[in-house]
Amino acid sequence: PNSLCRFCHMLLACDPRLLLYSKDEVQYLHSLLQTHNGVTSKEQDYILWEAKRVSESALHPETGAWIPRPFRMSGYLPYNGPICIAMLLSQSTLALLFWSWINQSQNALVNYYNRNTAASEDDDDMSTLYNSYVVAVGSALTVAFGLVTLVQQNFDAETSKMMLQWIPFPSAVVASSLNCFIVREVLKWSLEFHYSTIKATPSGLLVDSCIHNKQPK
Repeated sequence: PNSLCRFCHMLLACDPRLLLYSKDEVQYLHSLLQTHNGVTSKEQDYILWEAKRVSESALHPETGAWIPRPFRMSGYLPYNGPICIAMLLSQSTLALLFWSWINQSQNALVNYYNRNTAASEDDDDMSTLYNSYVVAVGSALTVAFGLVTLVQQNFDAETSKMMLQWIPFPSAVVASSLNCFIVREVLKWSLEFHYSTIKATPSGLLVDSCIHNKQPK
């Protein structure tokens, strides 16, 4: 049930129709959430849930900053979809490398505009974004160029042209996997650091006991 709920939530968040709301409409719906008194009818409840969905799609949840349409979850299909199609239709090495770079750059900007801003001024936070971008772009271009070279050297021109359309898939998978690995490792280090900091405080003894399922001393 939880997985199904998350899947349905992502479907609602990726709805391209959310891009049709203007900035004024989004701000108005956001104000409804800020001013309601907590007592709602069934009709008002639906309106507020829809207002929440619209405002969260266009405004950063922590800062309230406006997120450009190409870098929202709801913009994935209309903006990232054509880029993926362009990669699949690339008939030359240069075109494939170009669209692979555009794809990873667009993904990096999505991560940037939807990042956790609690530590946005931290050098480590910006360094993580920069490193993940460099690794994602570098790995995507390396895998794409390597596979193109391998195919062209071992197959005839007609077969190579047919196989070229499948190369964007492994390059994108490798880039995304490495990107997730870097972010995961940084988050793991950050959690361990903050946990060790909490343990050093008197109130942190209770946190430590809960995590390790033991009685506080």
